[in-house]
Amino acid sequence: DGALAGRTVTVGAARQALTAAGGRLFAPGVPVPADEAPYVALYAGLATPAAVGRNLLGERRYGALMADRGAGDQLVFVAGSGLYSFKGHAYRRGNGTFDRLQLVQGERTIRFRAADHTGFEALAIAGAPALREIAVFAVAADTGFDPTQPWRLELLVQGVGAASDSPTAIFDLPYRLPDRFLRAAAETTETLADEPLWRDIWRQRAGRIAVLAAALLLLTLILVFQDALVRRRRLHDAVRLGFLAFTLGWIGWYAGAQLSVVNVLTFLDALMTDFRWDFFLLEPLIFILWAYVAVALLFLGRGVFCGWLCPFGALQEFAGRLGRLLRLPELRLPFAVSERLWPLKYVAFIALFAVFLHDPALAIRGAELEPFKTAIVLRFDRAWPFVLYAAGLLAAGLFVTRAFCRYLCPLGAALALPARIRMFEWLKRRWQCGKSCHICAATCPVQAIHPDGRINPNECIHCLTCQVNRADEFLCPPLADRRRRREKAMGGGEQGAP
Repeated sequence: DGALAGRTVTVGAARQALTAAGGRLFAPGVPVPADEAPYVALYAGLATPAAVGRNLLGERRYGALMADRGAGDQLVFVAGSGLYSFKGHAYRRGNGTFDRLQLVQGERTIRFRAADHTGFEALAIAGAPALREIAVFAVAADTGFDPTQPWRLELLVQGVGAASDSPTAIFDLPYRLPDRFLRAAAETTETLADEPLWRDIWRQRAGRIAVLAAALLLLTLILVFQDALVRRRRLHDAVRLGFLAFTLGWIGWYAGAQLSVVNVLTFLDALMTDFRWDFFLLEPLIFILWAYVAVALLFLGRGVFCGWLCPFGALQEFAGRLGRLLRLPELRLPFAVSERLWPLKYVAFIALFAVFLHDPALAIRGAELEPFKTAIVLRFDRAWPFVLYAAGLLAAGLFVTRAFCRYLCPLGAALALPARIRMFEWLKRRWQCGKSCHICAATCPVQAIHPDGRINPNECIHCLTCQVNRADEFLCPPLADRRRRREKAMGGGEQGAP
């Protein structure tokens, strides 16, 4: 639609240009592709307007880049595919300048520097083509670059010459910002100068923020008045399934607000370096969820997020219920075995954190241990290895309830570490629990109750199943005994338990 410009240079065109410059495109003995084969396909455009930058990079990555820019600074998007790399390797050494790419506007030539470069592996837009290289270059206001005026990108194709001679052919990619973006670019620059970018994002997301706030208020009421809810088994089941459906459908698949261990690592890194609230405020739904989870950790522990607000956790729970509907066998590992598998997720989190301190990019790739991006954010629209991994975890959940949550989730481990500092113990127990009665331990979906009746806060997902059992006068032995005595005293006899 004109937001980006593109040009494809064939092998034949590049070869002719290098021949005219007195050189060769390929060294002698190197297999030469057909002339009509693409040598390099280049795409470029101004990414400063939010309609362009957010669409290409995603709101979080775009917001992070804009948050680091000063008033008047611009973002130039460049991507390419084919045999030739527009980045080259020179920028990694020497003065850190890209030697194959430059921006020209009038009499002004602007060279890109490594310090102003941010690379990306893929575009955020759904259905985007696979590109060999994706980069965004920050162009400072003091360079004199005017984004409202035409400019061109020059690609310098270096050939093979005699001795130290290195002939070069230049291919131009002209660009002019479409008129409909001129006002948007000006408003973006004005926003940067007058107010933080996150305020603009929060205003645009006001509707979603209101929906999430209403859902969190409802969850708070569920937790506060859980004693009344658990006395009605069917109502509790309906409320829980309904809220999990909202968590999966709206929070996860619609809004894409799936919390991740990457958020934890980023926060810890910010605490150790240059902490800035505006960076975290760029994602309003993620920020609100984390704020709520942080408060919930103080009062109830990790179970509020893992049991109610995690979209992938909800998806796993639905998978487990599907397994029961299909009459698949539910595999409950011996408690001793399950207990020895719990540390795996802590090992995963500590390993990711250690790698993050050394190489953040590698840790981000390692965080793919979480299938959240594949199953929730991208809704399984991803390369088959990622989809197969996520589907395998869900398949395991058909037999072992929430298998990933219990044994592998690094985010669950990160939240479990401070779980024991909670201020209150809202899950009630009786003295018979773990002594004369083991019903709750046997029915806990994640086996978070020890054989002696203790609830492990590091594993509990606060599903309230044990509380429903505790309030059931036909199931809980102390209540059942009390009911039978009452009925006998009233002369009603046994009523027959369901």
